Amino acid sequence: MEREELARKIIEHVGGVGNIKSLSHCMTRLRFFLLDDNKANEEELKKLSILGVQKQGGQYQVIVGNDVSKVYKEIMKQYPGIAGGENVPDNAGEKKGSIFNRMLATLTAILVAPLSAIIGGGLILGIRYMFTTLHILPGDSSLIFLLTVIGNSSLYFFPFLLAVSAAKRFNTNIYMAMGIAAAMLDPNIIAKVGEDPVMLFGAIPIPMINYGSSVIPIILAVWFMSKVYGWLDDHLPSMITVIFVPLLTFLIVIPINLILIAPLATYLTTYVSNGLEWLINLNLGIAGFVIGSTRPLLVLVGLHHAVRPLQYMQLETLGYTIIAPATFISTMSQATAAFAVAVLVKDRKSKQIATSSTISGYLGITEPALYGIIFKYRAALVGCILGGGLGGMVSTMMGAKAFSSGLPSLLTTPIFMGDKPLSIVFGLIVMFVSTFGITWFLGKTVFKLNDNVVLTNGISEVETAKGKAEPGHLVFSPVSGQICKLEDINDETFSSKLLGEGIGIVPSENLVVAPGDGTVNTVFHTNHALGLITEAGTEVLIHIGLDTVKLEGEFFTARCKAGDKVKKGDALIEFNREQIAAAGYDTTVIVVISNTPAYGNIQPEFENGPIFAGEKILTVR
Repeated sequence: MEREELARKIIEHVGGVGNIKSLSHCMTRLRFFLLDDNKANEEELKKLSILGVQKQGGQYQVIVGNDVSKVYKEIMKQYPGIAGGENVPDNAGEKKGSIFNRMLATLTAILVAPLSAIIGGGLILGIRYMFTTLHILPGDSSLIFLLTVIGNSSLYFFPFLLAVSAAKRFNTNIYMAMGIAAAMLDPNIIAKVGEDPVMLFGAIPIPMINYGSSVIPIILAVWFMSKVYGWLDDHLPSMITVIFVPLLTFLIVIPINLILIAPLATYLTTYVSNGLEWLINLNLGIAGFVIGSTRPLLVLVGLHHAVRPLQYMQLETLGYTIIAPATFISTMSQATAAFAVAVLVKDRKSKQIATSSTISGYLGITEPALYGIIFKYRAALVGCILGGGLGGMVSTMMGAKAFSSGLPSLLTTPIFMGDKPLSIVFGLIVMFVSTFGITWFLGKTVFKLNDNVVLTNGISEVETAKGKAEPGHLVFSPVSGQICKLEDINDETFSSKLLGEGIGIVPSENLVVAPGDGTVNTVFHTNHALGLITEAGTEVLIHIGLDTVKLEGEFFTARCKAGDKVKKGDALIEFNREQIAAAGYDTTVIVVISNTPAYGNIQPEFENGPIFAGEKILTVR
């Protein structure tokens, strides 16, 4: 699909221009704030040339991939003014939800906008640190001086950049916000940093603090300014607002900010940063492993942006961060897992996807690897989690530090070397060997990523390493009802097939039976779901209803327990579909093959129509 048409279709399927409050983008995602999420057509969006759709922290995210900046530019070209939300009232589209979600959405929107400037400045400083640490250039050379000036241009004056993005987020005057930032970095304050506070009226202390590179103080100050500025603009007579609104805003906001808001935010930041440092230093190995291993999962749910303020806090208070190096190692592990899959798989299309995901992953863009490879092949998921954790553990224990922030990428490696470059080098070696080795081993044994999918008379068969085609394993329907496609189920986890291939059944009876001979692997404590392993080794997940875990077991009765040997047709779970539906829940029974990556093809017997318990429903090869 041409980029022009893709841009037009995306806007159309998120509900049109009139449904968009604002739009920004990060490295792989278009980040919409919509007036009404229900007006967006997820199914149509997923038919486009994108990686997926995700709702997180009040944002409607369209995951485009490496081409996101070009698609964003095309949208701006076709729909001028859409980014800042000029097409809708400032107070439109306020998002509901938990305080945490609203705070995360706000923080993400503010921090993502100036990221390009931070990446540029951070990389320049990383090169400077590399030159001085490796004694390539003396610290007092003119080139080092110039690199320092360039690198500090965006990092030291970070409050100015945040003032702009915060003002846009809070729908207030950008230039007034920059004025607040300028007051915080005024040379008269900087010259007195470390001295006693200036006493206003002889009684009120104004702490002399250097707010350069700070994050939280300016965000809170601009939020406070937006309230004051908005109130004054609404209540003062229109004939005097041009003069008195900015005058009174500065007279109210700047003193309160310098006396109260900014100092308290700075002290809080210091305490949080020191506390984080203390926790990490309790056991550097565990800290590095946790940071390195959890990064892929945080990206999946969109919480990786919540880690960025912690890095900024460490940089602001300590002058360095030990979070960023482990994050960098984890990012490289995701690319390495994709590389291992590219080597293992034989299918041409899968190999192309894995190869392109590897390249973009090493350049710092991991969403293609995550969504296209890692969450598809469990060998890759296990490999990148363990490999990233082990690499992060080694680098952290060796004292890895980053003295500036930047995009985790092979091109930005100098940023993460700190004053002990070998810590990153050894971390990368351990990460690569363990990630590739684990993915390779699991792919060769447990998950069989070396299977080659060959088309024979229109039917997929799996050729093993021995060259002999395995017969298909049959899975039978666990309940009577109406067949529906997995893609049509109103649950992204199932419809996107993150848990594997399968089928849905709208039940016409209240009993789930065994879909084949095998062993019950697990029964969820609320009895709404269970896992079963057939004698052929097929792992079957049966999930009754959507979000029915919230019923806490009401209307469900288990007729089996973990470890039970069962035969096809044996009763597993009784449930009351009428009462479940009356409680407002979808009763669709989902049947998923959990170890989908172990097979070359999973073919539904029917895509729609009636089905009876015990009828053949899936063929697994």
